Amino acid sequence: SYGEGSNDMADFLINTKLIVIWGFEPTITHFGPGHQLAYYIRMARERGTPVICIDPRYTVAAEVLADQWIPIKPGTDAAMMLAVANVLIKENLYNREFVEKYVDLAGFEEWRSHIFGEKDGIDKSPEWAEKICAVPAETIRGFAHLYAQKKPTWLWKGYGIDRKSRGENTARGAASLQAIMGYWGMAGGSVPLHLRFRHKPSVMLPYGAIPKRMVPKMYRSHKWAQMVLLLEKVRAGEMSVDEYRRKIGWRVGALPQGPVSRFWSGGTGGGEGVASSIEENGRTEYEEVLPDPKMLMWGTYYGAGTNTLNNNADSTNDQLKALERMEFVVWAGTQMSPMARHADMVLPLADTTLESRYINTGGYGGFANYTFLPGVAAPPGEAKNDEWVYSELARRLGIGEQYNQYYDGKNWDQAWEEYLEDEYRDLREKLKREGVKAPTWKKFTRDCLINVDESFDEPWHGYKDFIEGGKPLKTRSGKIELYSAIVADESQKGKLHFDAHGQLIDNLPNDWRDLAPYATYQPIHRGMDHKDVARFPLMLLTSYPRYRIHSTFWNVPWLKGDCYRHAVWINALDAQTRGIKDGDLVRVFNDKGVAAVPAYVTARLLPGLAVIHHGGWYEPDETGVDRGCTPNVFLSDPESPVTAPSVTNLVEVERFKQ
Repeated sequence: SYGEGSNDMADFLINTKLIVIWGFEPTITHFGPGHQLAYYIRMARERGTPVICIDPRYTVAAEVLADQWIPIKPGTDAAMMLAVANVLIKENLYNREFVEKYVDLAGFEEWRSHIFGEKDGIDKSPEWAEKICAVPAETIRGFAHLYAQKKPTWLWKGYGIDRKSRGENTARGAASLQAIMGYWGMAGGSVPLHLRFRHKPSVMLPYGAIPKRMVPKMYRSHKWAQMVLLLEKVRAGEMSVDEYRRKIGWRVGALPQGPVSRFWSGGTGGGEGVASSIEENGRTEYEEVLPDPKMLMWGTYYGAGTNTLNNNADSTNDQLKALERMEFVVWAGTQMSPMARHADMVLPLADTTLESRYINTGGYGGFANYTFLPGVAAPPGEAKNDEWVYSELARRLGIGEQYNQYYDGKNWDQAWEEYLEDEYRDLREKLKREGVKAPTWKKFTRDCLINVDESFDEPWHGYKDFIEGGKPLKTRSGKIELYSAIVADESQKGKLHFDAHGQLIDNLPNDWRDLAPYATYQPIHRGMDHKDVARFPLMLLTSYPRYRIHSTFWNVPWLKGDCYRHAVWINALDAQTRGIKDGDLVRVFNDKGVAAVPAYVTARLLPGLAVIHHGGWYEPDETGVDRGCTPNVFLSDPESPVTAPSVTNLVEVERFKQ
């Protein structure tokens, strides 16, 4: 509903008066090296802009980029955010004029009432938050005062603090703080929803006819293993259908209007696995049935086969059990990954960045741009462009022309080049209408870059049309909404929901449990205060590594040894009580899996925590112990979260006994 993202790097560098790095590592993560964010933060600090890092780890960013590090218990960030808002509103430090003009006042009043404890009797003060997040009340209050004084503040929270159970609270909390301070749409401010650059026209022409109907989402992709395994409990009468649907993220119901249709999801007999559709009240209603897959195909994202046993945020062992239930498994990708080793058929793909020609729309490099990937090497052996694979599958299914009107099965290279040229011709016309200089196709394929920012004299910041031009947001009120009337209405549970413009609200499960209508604090599942710490006393964080992109580059020998040591990070106090020394081989385990990995004993994280960096390949020995130590063997997500799947859990660490 909010559309645009935050401000670009040039605006951030020139206009920001305070930088808050909340729960992410800009020298490593997605918004770091790819967007040169750490570089811009360092330049801003050299210009005198103070930087505060809030993180349970003493990261490289906390050490070399920040003026102050505020350690916090993971999963409790929302409590600190509420306490900051409490100070801002009580002391009248928030931007009242902005709120009255650009924020839905009824929703603001609901959130204010909650923060002040007018309904539950709990004042969300810094003293209240200190007991939860372990940040001293005076630190929280001092941060709130500085945050209000330094106008504007660029506050950014990472995806990591969202990727825990109840992560939606931190996502809304950070955005709500920036809203009440008036930092939305302000030069030098930020909207911490998604980092964006200057608006760029999309680059994607349809291959063929655009479908007039939507296939309903029967489960969330990261819940695919639970979708398979829990179905057995339903059939045995051990779990109700409603509970099953709640856990897998069932989202079948009223969908946008389309033709009467039927779709098949692999069921057998009696119509199981089939969903019919009928027209009702201008929308398409689907009969609610249960999925029953027999075949699994793991596809690609721009030629990078999904290494789901490592990268899917669910139990690796549960995924292996679900794979055993499949009659046929197909995997497509560029590397013989752990997932590839469990497939019945492997489709080798060309590497997108080296062996295929693509127009890349990613806004990396700290500025808005388009790049061309020329394909500098020929694909080895039988490796093919991933779009060729899908086009050939479509032809064999009898829908080749509908899927790809450019390809008739004869000359793929020619068809692909025609598509790219048409795609660029469409893009060039869009860019011209927006005043962007766009070269010819020949020049673009030679120079491989269009810098969109070069066509403009000023930095870009989001929401100018809303703040300066009076254009309403795509919300029910047309303003920033800190409160969701849909979530507050219990009668809306079990339904699909659409925004004020008829667009399906993505990632809102049919049953949203105890999701609050505003940012609040709710203890996370299996956090540091969970009852299961009696069995597994360390909270596991699965932070991104410096030398990998997800699991890519794990098998590169140059990035091991002296360069990178895959290990479990453990605080020196926790290591001492367990008789663990730096470099010792240790056993990490919980009720989902077990792995063996060296220990890195350090003071760079809070006691009670453990860190295993994401992306290690699953490499089990003959006893089932994962010697590659992918942290996914420890993960378990019992709910269907609104935000991205949870990537934390509780574990224990002990010296490994051969």
